Amino acid sequence: MLGPDLSRIGDSNFHQSYPSATHRHELLEQFDENPNLAFLYEAVRYPNAQPVDSLMFDQGFTDKQATALTVYLKSLVEPVQNIELIPQEKSEREETPVQRGQRLFGRYCSGCHGLKGE
Repeated sequence: MLGPDLSRIGDSNFHQSYPSATHRHELLEQFDENPNLAFLYEAVRYPNAQPVDSLMFDQGFTDKQATALTVYLKSLVEPVQNIELIPQEKSEREETPVQRGQRLFGRYCSGCHGLKGE
């Protein structure tokens, strides 16, 4: 793969970064001062913000698409053993943000980062 392993990028204990100075104030405010979410969003929406010599292509994602990808990337964490999650009700017609992000990731990102971000 060309891109880095993203399979645990959503685990803020494993990967904590801050958005670049150019977007920091705006994105921290947008993501309720959560630097990890702001950094992930910036990496998707403005891929050349940091590092400036990034090989990641600017796909021209809309804010809605970049947010969906951020939610999906944040879901990529190391599985926790012996925990049952409460199932969420979902509409059969509408994708959840994670599903939308997963679909966008498969279409635009998996070529370099692999289907599951590895």
